[in-house]
This record gives sequence, C-alpha cells and structure tokens, in this order.
Amino acid sequence: MTARIRVPRSDPGRQRTRPVAVPADRAYSSRAIRSHLRHRGIQSVIPQPSDQIGHRLRRGRQGDRPPGFDRDAYKQRNTVERCIDRRMQWRGLATRTDKLAIAYQAALHLAGILIWTRRRPKRQNLAEAQRAHWQDTYSAHPGMYGEKPSAAAVHAVGVYRSAGARDVLELEAGHGRDVLYFAREGFTVQATDFSATDLEQLQEAARAQGVDGRVTTAVHDVHDPLPLPDASADVVVAHMLLCMALSTKEIHAAVGEIRRVLRPGGIFVYTVRHTDNVHYGVGTAHGDDIYERSGFAVHAFEEGDLPRRLWRVTQTSPQ
Repeated sequence: MTARIRVPRSDPGRQRTRPVAVPADRAYSSRAIRSHLRHRGIQSVIPQPSDQIGHRLRRGRQGDRPPGFDRDAYKQRNTVERCIDRRMQWRGLATRTDKLAIAYQAALHLAGILIWTRRRPKRQNLAEAQRAHWQDTYSAHPGMYGEKPSAAAVHAVGVYRSAGARDVLELEAGHGRDVLYFAREGFTVQATDFSATDLEQLQEAARAQGVDGRVTTAVHDVHDPLPLPDASADVVVAHMLLCMALSTKEIHAAVGEIRRVLRPGGIFVYTVRHTDNVHYGVGTAHGDDIYERSGFAVHAFEEGDLPRRLWRVTQTSPQ
C-alpha cells in the first residue's frame, strides 16, 4: 500500500512517494510492519498493545527499548478515520462488492470528489448563518437556558471574590443568566453579545430583578476588537464563547483582545467543549474541529488527556 503513494508537489519535481509518518491502531503493532516503515525512513506512530509491553518487560534487559510513540501525531489519526467513515456512507464502498480493484478505486475517487464539492469553505458565511440562527433561536425561545447560573459562573464568583475584583466583563452573555447572577452577588457587570435580541431580554430581566443599575450591555461581535481601553477589566468570563464557530486563528485573536483589556493580575475564566463530547464529529464538518448539528456550530478542543466533556479553565494575567 505504501509503495503506491503518490503526492504531487507544489514546485517542480517528482511526486512524493513516502509519507512523513504512518499512524495506526494497536492491531498493526508488529515487528514486520515497524521494520518495513523503518527501512523506508517513515515514522511509525503505532501504540503497543499490553501483551507486547508485558513480553518486553518480562525479558528484562534483553527486551530492547520500547518503540517511540508520538502522542500528538497519533491524535491526528481520528481525522483520517472520520474521512473513511464519510466515504463508507456509500453502500458500494462499505460492502466492497466490486470485483476489480480498479473499479473500487474509481468509486473511492468519485466519493472523495463529491465530499469535496459539498463542503462549505466560506467561514464568513458560516459566521453570518450562526448569527442569524442564534437571533432566531432567542426570539423563538426567550430564556432558553433558564434562570439558574452555570457552574462556571458559580466557580467564577468565588475566584473573583478571593481576588478582590468588583467589575466583571462577560463576553457573548446570551440572555444573561450568569450576568444576572453576578449582579445579584454584588458585582458590576458589562455584558456583550452579537445578538441584540438576547441583550434586550437581559435588560428586561435585570429591571425585573432590580439589578439594572449594576448591568450594562453592548452589542459586540467577537470577530472585532473589544471597545475597551488597555488594562481596564478586573475579570473576564466567557462561558462557551471559544467553542462557537471560530477558527483557531480567530480564537487566538479573541484571546489576545481579552489579554489586552485585562489589568495586571486580572482573571479570565472560560469553558469549552472537549473532543470526547458525545456530539463531537456529528453533523456537518466545517474544518478546524468545527461541526454543525441542528443549526448550531461547535468548535471542540483537545489538549492533554482530561476525561471531562466540558473544560473549565481559570487563567491569571501576569502582574
């Protein structure tokens, strides 16, 4: 299989015939496969099964060194697996009824072409569609998440009080269940969101609860710079903001803006979805680990081996 690899180059020259690395699951952890890859100068990214590890340990010094294993490279294997799963949606490819290999290969190419042509490459269109979808959702379902504050907000209050903070900046506040909780706890809150509809709902709820004097709102798109001066915010909270339909580059820009407005020693609390979430990989793929399901696009994160489906992270700006 590796002998048939042909990858065209962007510059003049022969086609590439050797991949940089080959990730595979434990079933391919054999001496013959590793020797073949090593002979061709290809990095093997294959974890060892427990029985092979046990055999090597029982041999002591004669068990040789364990083979190298790049965990970060192995994480990219799921991208290939998802691509194969999408192609297996074709009945002919899944059942392998073709008698000739050339016919099966032609079907693979055709399936790949159709997947490529059906993709949604324009990120801007996705952002606009998400803005309209959230606007319609909040209009149809006022207070859709209820009045109970999120676990991230409850955690943040304790952190903020310990730090002596008084002013809170919440980004993409939604209909404001956390904003109202912060205000009831005595904080002064500035809430932003790209939807004017949910901010109107937030202002009405703040007046009804008698905390409107502690709450200010502003329509703001996370793609744009924050309308605040440098080092002006005590604390920032972003519950599920960074896992919206934002590319990695856009996330870096947003976090850079948050760092700019935080005072020295300021605190940033945020939550994101993890790739172990049950809905990860389900729906329409937009690239960069963004999947759209039931109209909502979510960017999932993967870092380390935390088993939780939802991460809560607390960061402090350097003094």
